Amino acid sequence: MFVKICGITSEEDALLAVAMGADAVGFIFAPSARQVTPTVVYDITRRLPPEILTVGVFKDESARRVIDKANQAGVKAVQLHGR
Repeated sequence: MFVKICGITSEEDALLAVAMGADAVGFIFAPSARQVTPTVVYDITRRLPPEILTVGVFKDESARRVIDKANQAGVKAVQLHGR
């Protein structure tokens, strides 16, 4: 089974998810109470083990903005919602 924990907003949450066996952690870039900035995500992702899949979650963003934010944040994958 592959497990992704989404809505991560802090390093502590990310490390706890990993310690509990998560294979991936997700970061919300879409408008949400759990929305984070690429800078915050970068600070978290660079401290995670390399085998953890990091995912940026986007809704109704242009391809250019998804690519830019994903690169700034250092996530390895993106999850797209909306159009």
